[in-house]
Amino acid sequence: MFRLHSLKKSLCAAIAGALIALAFAGCAQSGDTDAEREYVPAESPIIRSFTPYKAPPSIKAGAREVKSPVTPKSIIYENGIVLRQVEIDMSDDKSASFDTDAEGGETAEKLNVTGGSINYFIVDGLIDKDVEKKINDTIYDTVMGLYYEKLPPYRGIRSFDFSNFTFEKNIYTRECGNFSNILSLVVTLNVYGTINDGGYDSIYISDFVPLNFDLRTGEQFPLSDMFADNVDYKELVNAQIADSIVKNNLSADNRSTDNDYYYFYDAEYSLISPFKGISDDQKFAVSEYCIDLYFDYNTPEFDTCTSYDSYTSYSPAYFTIPYSKPEISEAVAVFDRFDTDEVITENPGKRVFSVSNYPVKTMSNYYSPEDLGFADEDYQYTTIDAYASVPVDINNETLSAAISERYDAADESLRTLAGDLLSEYKGDDIMISVNYNVTRYGKYLLENDSLYAEVYSFDQDGNGGREFYDNHSIRTLYDEKTGQKVELSDLFREGVDYRTLLLREIKKSESQWTDELKSDEYYLEAIDQGSFDIFSEGISITYEIPDEERYNYYSVTFDNLGVENLTIFD
Repeated sequence: MFRLHSLKKSLCAAIAGALIALAFAGCAQSGDTDAEREYVPAESPIIRSFTPYKAPPSIKAGAREVKSPVTPKSIIYENGIVLRQVEIDMSDDKSASFDTDAEGGETAEKLNVTGGSINYFIVDGLIDKDVEKKINDTIYDTVMGLYYEKLPPYRGIRSFDFSNFTFEKNIYTRECGNFSNILSLVVTLNVYGTINDGGYDSIYISDFVPLNFDLRTGEQFPLSDMFADNVDYKELVNAQIADSIVKNNLSADNRSTDNDYYYFYDAEYSLISPFKGISDDQKFAVSEYCIDLYFDYNTPEFDTCTSYDSYTSYSPAYFTIPYSKPEISEAVAVFDRFDTDEVITENPGKRVFSVSNYPVKTMSNYYSPEDLGFADEDYQYTTIDAYASVPVDINNETLSAAISERYDAADESLRTLAGDLLSEYKGDDIMISVNYNVTRYGKYLLENDSLYAEVYSFDQDGNGGREFYDNHSIRTLYDEKTGQKVELSDLFREGVDYRTLLLREIKKSESQWTDELKSDEYYLEAIDQGSFDIFSEGISITYEIPDEERYNYYSVTFDNLGVENLTIFD
């Protein structure tokens, strides 16, 4: 669905640790390289003029023509490049202080910056080294330019008194998408300040610069290139944004996070003037699942400042537009625009299932006890929700009818169970979640029907415990063409000893984190008795340990099993 996020207080609390881990998740590998650019600290402050983001020109002319309706791809290739992580310690760089005059005045105060770092990627593995150098130069210049930019001109930021704060200033580079000859990165400036008198006052400032590369040429592309040639992309995108604004009541006096959780997550900013639509210079990033649109000082209709008693934040927000929305799925050119049969990388790309670019229908319901005929005040704590998601088009009439029936039943099963538990456990803590989803993996459909329900009872002294517990998940893999259930052996070619193959790879994986491997008989029992499913890159096995309320999980990638041994991509 169409989500709206705000990078706020929770992000700041974890800025020293969790964000670093997030920024470099994925296929990026760290290590030194001769291609690393030497950094020499400046002798005096470097303050570049603040320049609003300008989108690059379209490069459609040198790419594939794409017309709507677009046929979704079930298999895509991750690019065969390596992203090497580079970190520069900036703690001794006295030029880190930067100008707080966001509007270019002659005099300005300098922030007291005492530490920080710069993290970025170096791209390696393109055959055309001139293109590779062009991309790496762009990344480096963007990173250094953003580090030394003037203070981003958020609404109200010039009135903030910076004089009694000490700041840490960091640059992170995050990989968003790396597939189909697209490399999408987001370079993020994070400035975090704490008050010098030992109090709890703090301020967080961030800025984003997206880099969206065509790996064939090293050129960047604008948002318009990500949509089919015969689609009015602005009209389509603006309709998504306007729909969310209406549904979530983004008025200046309404910053509630309780409107529509599925669409509207942790949103603590408001619309202070009518939304006029995106511009040609709209900031965005691309992933295998969605397009993220970034809204900041370039879109003054949104007030993205957050202020609590002792905390202030100036940071962008972003909308997520998933490809799974039917009207988006048939209009996006993400997987086709720059894809080519020409080999442009030194190593082959990895073939994976695309699970995001086909249309789905979804249901997401959240209930309070009052919604179900009970008094809210009679219960300490409740969470009651149901979520369902299935493909719009299933190419097997019998299977489609069965899945539709179970989709429609998900909410009713939640309401029935919730009514029973609310009646029996008045005054207790009740948590219930029903989830039914069907995911397409190439020629397969993976059905996941799960339930989690738990009730806790405590007296006034906090004594008590769990009164009710049910947690199960049934996963079934279907062949969409035949409508038949698929067994684990069906994923392998005839004559392949799949049990021995899986045993070898599971033991290899387990040995990376423990010296005490279980017996071969144990792992073979997990293979034979456990449930299995597939994910975009491999096969996973879930084994319920006998007489225990816990599970062991094993996963093996298609590459490690050997694609030549598998029938999944046939």
